[in-house]
Amino acid sequence: MRHLGCALSAVFWIGCAGDSGSSTSKPDPSTTETTTGSGSSSTTETDTDAPPLLVQLDPVPCDSEAAALPDGWADALTNAGLTKCASPFGVIIGAAEDVPDAYIRTVAQIVAELLDPDIDGVANDTAVLEALANGRNVWLPMPTNQRSWTGGVEEELGRTLRSYGIMIPQWWLGPFRDDGPDDYARAVMVEEVIHAFTQFGYGRVYPDAFGVNSWQSVIAKETTAAQCDWWQHPENDCPGRPSEGGDCSDPSCDVTEFYQQVVVM
Repeated sequence: MRHLGCALSAVFWIGCAGDSGSSTSKPDPSTTETTTGSGSSSTTETDTDAPPLLVQLDPVPCDSEAAALPDGWADALTNAGLTKCASPFGVIIGAAEDVPDAYIRTVAQIVAELLDPDIDGVANDTAVLEALANGRNVWLPMPTNQRSWTGGVEEELGRTLRSYGIMIPQWWLGPFRDDGPDDYARAVMVEEVIHAFTQFGYGRVYPDAFGVNSWQSVIAKETTAAQCDWWQHPENDCPGRPSEGGDCSDPSCDVTEFYQQVVVM
């Protein structure tokens, strides 16, 4: 399978080439790599009986067969103004029409590299993939109209789809650039994707280690130990350092934010 573009470079290295430019993973001699189409989707063919795996990185119309969305999703997303979709390994990304394809593709690359860090076309942890795929628990919306999104569209989609949307909106990314997302926009994308993986992937599959619904997991206890020492979410109070506004004191927020900072920073 061809390289997914080192989407996390300058922010979070997974499966990218080293300083010398050589690949960090060795190719499997039993694998024949083929690329289908002119976009960023590719298939990996092996000598096993398993069918080739398509990793969809390029966006397609949400109402097309290529989007392969669960029943009811295409109409719901399109009616909400999210007309472009990508589904790397089945993880659903739904974007507004005016989101440049390069931005959607970058989010898809980040998702794909987190699921498949050795870049062999197969998700490394099928249990985590099962928790994240097909909008079963979570999906990634990329809206551009802040007024309509926060004015009811987000809540209505949540009720209709029965899936939690970890949003990556334009107003967090900054102005769209013709040459693709800059380092700041990439950092926002990485953060939100890791939040989705932590809360709805790792936390559900490995609750003792990564659970975020209580203070009993390993990462929750580490968050507590670091609290007001070297860790403070800006929305939480610490002695002498009051909150900047908001509230992130629930473990589902505080632990999720803490883990992302530890992993990336």
